[in-house]
Amino acid sequence: MTPTRRLVPSHAVLAGLPADLTRASSRPARVAIGWPDDPYARAASARLMPPLLAILADFAVPAVLRTRSPLILRDLGALARLARAAGVRVAFRIVTIDDVRVAARLARAGIDVDAALLRAIGGRLDAAIGRARIAPEAPRQLGLNIAV
Repeated sequence: MTPTRRLVPSHAVLAGLPADLTRASSRPARVAIGWPDDPYARAASARLMPPLLAILADFAVPAVLRTRSPLILRDLGALARLARAAGVRVAFRIVTIDDVRVAARLARAGIDVDAALLRAIGGRLDAAIGRARIAPEAPRQLGLNIAV
């Protein structure tokens, strides 16, 4: 097993990944997606994410994904499947209340959200939001237990 491997979604990666994961010598301990580029920043990469996540789930390879895009919610089902099969951690930047909503939906789907200052604990969302421009009453209005 090799250490973390970085993947940039492409048709070539999707074509060769199953064969690579079949070989024990090239099987990574986990896969990092979104370093250096956000996979949801370009339309072509974003369309490749569901099949990429499915391959990782089929081979039970844990993943770490970094994004700033709410498009990640489109792949919530694939992310939840990968979370159950091998584990997935999503690094999601929280700047606005909409970002809190995205992170909350990911956490509720059982996805480990490593958002700046966000933690999912026991089905409840507890968070401390630092520099985000969020009115103190806004999280409570969303039904979230958040310390601002």
